Amino acid sequence: MVLTMGMRIMSKSIKELHYTYDQKFTRVLVISDSHNHITHAIKVIQSGRYDLVLHLGDIVSDVDDLRCIFPELNIEGVRGNCDFYDTNYPDILIVTINGVKILACHGHQFRVKSGTMLLDEYAKKITAKIALYGHSHQHKLSYEEDITLLNPGSIALPRGGPNPTYGVIEIEKNGVLHSSLQEIKKKK
Repeated sequence: MVLTMGMRIMSKSIKELHYTYDQKFTRVLVISDSHNHITHAIKVIQSGRYDLVLHLGDIVSDVDDLRCIFPELNIEGVRGNCDFYDTNYPDILIVTINGVKILACHGHQFRVKSGTMLLDEYAKKITAKIALYGHSHQHKLSYEEDITLLNPGSIALPRGGPNPTYGVIEIEKNGVLHSSLQEIKKKK
């Protein structure tokens, strides 16, 4: 259980991973809310060079399918509000890449549909530089003091726009990071 501002945020499991990449920069693909529709995720992975893929839940079992298709790629995921039955994945994932700590969660446990204040507070508490969340299906990139907050939107079922979206994080070897949101243009 995580306590934030005197409120209890239910989190059954937290997993920590540490990666060190000996290259100029590390590229992380961030996707969420695929809901058993991984066609766009497959195309995005095939079209770029990614060292790590983070899936922010709903439906986290899609991670298993992506791992079968891309066995050479590090693919991690967290459970979302629709993944309560899946105990193979954590609720919160803390990933450190070349010294940059990333908090990954679905966001429902931090009530992100009402704002990111609780998520931001928890990210500060664990000294994360990036907080990733999904749940709303709406993409958003913002900065709160020294924390980057990124919601990649939905790779399959977007809200707030017609096209699926995803996020990309680039972490330089010296720890400098760059974040962006990308849109998958539908063919007319």
